[in-house]
Amino acid sequence: MSATARPSDEHRRPAGPEPWWADAWEIDFAADPTDEDSGGVGGFVRLALLPAQGVAWWWTGLLTPRLVAVRDHEVPLPRAGLEVRADGLWGELVCETPLEHWSVGLEAFGIAYDDPADAWGDEWGERLPVGLDLEWEAIAEPGDLAPAGPPPPDGVAYCQPGRVNGEILVGPDRIPLRGTGFRSRASGVLDWWSGRPHRRLAWVSGDRGAVAVEGRDSASPFPGAGDDRTTVLGEAPLLVTAPGRPAVRLARALCRVDGPDGGIGWAECFPAGAE
Repeated sequence: MSATARPSDEHRRPAGPEPWWADAWEIDFAADPTDEDSGGVGGFVRLALLPAQGVAWWWTGLLTPRLVAVRDHEVPLPRAGLEVRADGLWGELVCETPLEHWSVGLEAFGIAYDDPADAWGDEWGERLPVGLDLEWEAIAEPGDLAPAGPPPPDGVAYCQPGRVNGEILVGPDRIPLRGTGFRSRASGVLDWWSGRPHRRLAWVSGDRGAVAVEGRDSASPFPGAGDDRTTVLGEAPLLVTAPGRPAVRLARALCRVDGPDGGIGWAECFPAGAE
């Protein structure tokens, strides 16, 4: 077990006094490239609780391969646990076994985009039902890779690789998923508006316990995307909005990294411009 991650850190923590203190959990996933049923499919789920703001944020981004997204920044805070409900949204993250096993459930209405860039604009697209029934199981202990999103200057911050299995529902389609993904945990002041560039690319390589992880910084919108090993498979941009704050463009992309230590994982970059 990583010295920076304890079983107690998996659950909700006492809120700090700062206005943008947050408790955040995220799981991303990418289908195994050899899986004929779901190859090229990927996504992420993020739940952030902002007690001082009186709201929770729920994000889901899915590439199936068309981008389908759920973004709600006005979700009531859960009374207990990590189950949230809002108009057209039910979502839950369940810690089955700390640092070993999590499950994800979602029933919501999402927006399907013909052009992913519209997620940075008026978020106009086709409205359709979205569902998730996923299980994440660790294949290694939390490592040194920073979690997705802005790392807190202090507090809890870690990331852990695992296997992800389950089912994705988009409209009438049921898509089985067998793949890999990272579970990120952060608790503290999460400042999306500092203006400091943040770039991250992470993937799981190998079968089960054989894991390779890489995080890279570069001047390109997506780290590593300019080299001959990395290919962007699809983009899932998202707006980070809050009262009294400028909208920040978060760029995310599903990427394939070739080579003996390669794999499929998620890159992120922010700010990718602001409105």
